[in-house]
Amino acid sequence: MLSICIPHYNYQNLELFETLKSQAEQLHLNFELLIIDDASKEEHKSYLRKLTESPYRVEFLEKNIGRSAIRNLLAKKAKFERLLFLDGDSLVEHPDFIKNYWINRELDFISGGRYYQDKAPETNLLLHWLYGKKVESLANSQFHSCNFMIKKSVFEQIKFDENLRNYGYEDVLFGVRAKNMDVVLNNIENPIKHQQLKTNTLFLKDIEIAINNLKILEELKPKFKWADEIKLLKKYQQFKKIGFTILIPKINSKLFKKIENSLIYAPNKNFFLLNIYKLSLYHHIN
Repeated sequence: MLSICIPHYNYQNLELFETLKSQAEQLHLNFELLIIDDASKEEHKSYLRKLTESPYRVEFLEKNIGRSAIRNLLAKKAKFERLLFLDGDSLVEHPDFIKNYWINRELDFISGGRYYQDKAPETNLLLHWLYGKKVESLANSQFHSCNFMIKKSVFEQIKFDENLRNYGYEDVLFGVRAKNMDVVLNNIENPIKHQQLKTNTLFLKDIEIAINNLKILEELKPKFKWADEIKLLKKYQQFKKIGFTILIPKINSKLFKKIENSLIYAPNKNFFLLNIYKLSLYHHIN
């Protein structure tokens, strides 16, 4: 018995639901497709109103509750013990995607990973794509909330921290909580394709939001060694150790804007400027 749990926000993706439904039916599973829309604009959610028959269960929220809270709500409302979480902008291309999870169903906590399209997009979407290809897709040892299966009884012990309402590091905290409870994360080769690329400008805005989340994270658990889990903090501590952080205040608003413009208008696979950008944001927030 399987609850497929999908948080939905401002992205139409009927193909994902139909693929999951077809694969689960081929396995003769007792399952549900639980979709909760987190206060999307009407033009992006109206198509969901047609999904009224089983196995679909669709709910609409009047107010946006954020990335952590909606996943907790999905788990709470799910009927079955095994929960498969997928982001609403995912694409399932492997014909045995559900089967690959189901044959591992006795494991408490499984992550399938993700990948990005091979073809480079237009320049204004390039930064997100490059980062996804070169960093996110290769970070298999770290938990990502876009594609995972977990037992409901285990999820209820961990949960996402609703203090982290916006984008960034909520999955890191979830993974740390699981580790502290001796819940083992099992990585399998069962990735989904990430479809919704953000513009370079929006991607940088997400980074700023995520770094604000990082400050909340450190305040929630000040004694935890976050540098062991988060590369940005590890780099910052390394820079601090050798005295490089004293140079960061010299990155004034004018220079910072030049770095930002370079990332927006001429992104490349060398992430040196992006790392400087992130370290500067983190330093000034603190």
